[in-house]
Amino acid sequence: MAKIRSLKVRKQVLDHFNHCCAACGCADRRALQIDHVLPQTMGGSDEFDNLQALCGVCNNIKGNVTTPRLAPMKPVWDCRKWEKPRQVWQASINGWRAEQRA
Repeated sequence: MAKIRSLKVRKQVLDHFNHCCAACGCADRRALQIDHVLPQTMGGSDEFDNLQALCGVCNNIKGNVTTPRLAPMKPVWDCRKWEKPRQVWQASINGWRAEQRA
């Protein structure tokens, strides 16, 4: 999980993403993390445009991969509804990883 030094930027990101995961809609605020679209290990910055809100599960699925910045979702409170978007997210990540290997 990224350490965003600026609490102001962290708040802006969470507000922009409706305090829910941009990949699955998980609205459990305790599970939310700030993710770098372009990972810090690849030169990604802490600028607002390089950050998105992901839950811990989706952030772990993403790993150290560059992805497009996701659009904000509406919060989903029923955790059974998180599974389908997470499966779609996993498939997208697998595709991006395959492209990077090629």
